[in-house]
Amino acid sequence: MGNLAILEAQVTVALRRDRSSIPLPGMTLLCDKNYNCGLAATELSKASAFEFLIKISRAGKDFYLLADTNQNGTLADERRIFLPNSGTVAVNLRKRTSTSRYEFLPFEIAHEALEQSGEPDDQFVLRPRYIASGVLSYKTCTSSISLLDMNYDGRFTFADSERGTNLQIDKNRDGKFWGKDEHVRTAEIVAFCGQNFLVTSLSNRSLVLMPTNLRLAKINEQVPDFSMALLNGHVISASSLKGKAYVLDFWASWCVPCVKNLPQIESVRKEYGSLSVFSVNVDNGSRRAMAQRIIDDAGIHEFTTVRGLGNDDPLWKAFGGANSNRLAIPLYVLIGKDSVVRYAGDGGEKLAELKREIEKLLSAF
Repeated sequence: MGNLAILEAQVTVALRRDRSSIPLPGMTLLCDKNYNCGLAATELSKASAFEFLIKISRAGKDFYLLADTNQNGTLADERRIFLPNSGTVAVNLRKRTSTSRYEFLPFEIAHEALEQSGEPDDQFVLRPRYIASGVLSYKTCTSSISLLDMNYDGRFTFADSERGTNLQIDKNRDGKFWGKDEHVRTAEIVAFCGQNFLVTSLSNRSLVLMPTNLRLAKINEQVPDFSMALLNGHVISASSLKGKAYVLDFWASWCVPCVKNLPQIESVRKEYGSLSVFSVNVDNGSRRAMAQRIIDDAGIHEFTTVRGLGNDDPLWKAFGGANSNRLAIPLYVLIGKDSVVRYAGDGGEKLAELKREIEKLLSAF
């Protein structure tokens, strides 16, 4: 599995920006005991470079806030905004929506009263209230779609996919985006109307999808065809592993649970002698050196592949969406001797869930 094979002509969806009628995923503002709040760029992504300044003061049970709506790094030129207890208030924030254009986009700030360790706590959440919407048509199928600006930077880009499911497709045409099947990442293989697609282009104005023959790994179905070179020079593939049970461990250098579980995976390799275990690194090229250091420290050179393609890796696209996983890591995929996918998940606490599935699989043969 090396190339992203394209089958037919592209499908282009024209997009327009709309105000969302439902609450969208929000980010909790970081506040101290004096209600000095903010949102560091690292809380979103370095690419968005979005820092939001806000000063909140209590007025009885309610609040007043000063928010940096024009994004100039100061609150001196802002007016006070009233925020009711457990309520929301609309604000417009200045965003660079293109290289030469700034616009004020709709957001909301919400207050949520929480209790932590028996003590009341006030939490403030910032949410965008805009989406990019369009209509996806392919053969006999037509569905409404929407894109979410997960980085809150005013632009709809592939970077939004790194923070979660940024593409919504109303596949059952009920007027709502409900259920796991209707929420995907633009970095994933997108299934629609019996065809798999890859999103090849994305902007504020359009979304381009290409039909592909890449197949998603699915529980209780034959493993998708794949081939990969290990760091020791050996090449393994779905066909070469036929008749053997094995686990594919997908991990990245920046994923703390992934790295923490590498010794656990090594113990699985030793405990179940008839089971092969291969570690598949899904870092992009910029973190390849870091991944190599981790591999050297863990001593798993002969079992590991480092491809350096990140979310563009067709191997990761095929397996990363298994069992509605949505490219989340760590991910462990268990394949039986019959080449059927038996498990895909995070392994559970100390990989107990994965081990149960392995034992169940091995006892059946």
